[in-house]
Amino acid sequence: MSTRRKANLNNPALLTWARETAGYSIEEIAVTFGKPPEVIAAWERGDDCPTFSQLERFARKVKRSLAALYLPQPPSDAPLPADFRRLPSSRGGEFGPVARLAFRTLRNAVSDLADLLEETRTPISFDLPEVHIRQPAAVGAAILREALGVSMDQQIAWSSDYAALDGWRDILFDRGILVRLLSVDTAEFRGFSVLERHLAGIGISSKDAPPARIFSLFHEVAHLCLRLPGVSGDSIDIPDAASDHLAVVERYCNCFAVAFLLPDGDGKVAKALADLSASSLAPQMLRHYSRAFKVSKYVLARRMLDIGLLQPDMYWNTIDEWRNQEVSLPKGGHPDYMTAHVSQIGKRFAAFVLSAMDRGILNGHDAAGILAMRPDKLDAVRLHLA
Repeated sequence: MSTRRKANLNNPALLTWARETAGYSIEEIAVTFGKPPEVIAAWERGDDCPTFSQLERFARKVKRSLAALYLPQPPSDAPLPADFRRLPSSRGGEFGPVARLAFRTLRNAVSDLADLLEETRTPISFDLPEVHIRQPAAVGAAILREALGVSMDQQIAWSSDYAALDGWRDILFDRGILVRLLSVDTAEFRGFSVLERHLAGIGISSKDAPPARIFSLFHEVAHLCLRLPGVSGDSIDIPDAASDHLAVVERYCNCFAVAFLLPDGDGKVAKALADLSASSLAPQMLRHYSRAFKVSKYVLARRMLDIGLLQPDMYWNTIDEWRNQEVSLPKGGHPDYMTAHVSQIGKRFAAFVLSAMDRGILNGHDAAGILAMRPDKLDAVRLHLA
């Protein structure tokens, strides 16, 4: 069949739906095709049709299947997550194509997991204690720490930041929370959370350093404990004077995450913070305790501020100095494709999908689709998990 033959869509409104939910304007799609915007508008009105090759190109652009564009009616999409970002460049409630694809990717993964849990009769569902924003963040963090049953000794015993992140993800998986790393610029978001089908999902920017990912993870866990899922930006340094709803929620989630990772009453944490205070945040000591607790130096400094070991002026000046220094730091290397991909989708999730395939619940094609890879790569995933 000639690729120049018209596609003859059942309902051209599907083109509008696919474009808008992907976050593109008519003008942006027109640039992709090198056509005037009027041509794209005519496709969407049904006055004209794209060719099959153009429709395939359109589907790739908006990250939808061809089959989706032949549905009788546009489906009802989940609403966009609540926007808690406070980045100067962000516009409240507006998300670009990369962020929208990340939301859809995580929600689809959570839906796939819900189906598999049901079919395998695995008793996992969202199970985090609920906290209230009027409750002190450190109290809520202590309740969560007890509920998860993770001691500071276990946190310290993890061999690296990467191992700690994997460990936290495994623990949260058993609580009905799927954590996914997504290749999204931190200027778009640091993390986001959703509640779907008796499960929860957390998406974290893979562009962040591992300790920052851990902080973002528990910032989003705090959102889930508040039952206020949404999208978070660079929020660790919200001024204390900011009193709008976004600032109150984000500041609470920051305090919660910091108090969870460095809990009150732990002797090792108390000694570390006292040592850092006595040394005026000596770089070598910061590196030592960051590695020990698998947290960033920003989290250590914030904990010192919260408990009165660091004065506000000193804290803000130090944060500014660190960030200015990091602008010129060289970037690290990149892991191989399989390491990166398995890390993004999550080892427990990948293992659960392979187990369902081994039990005959999924065939190889479906398992590969859920894991977003070719079927001939499944053995490589299995070897990677071994």
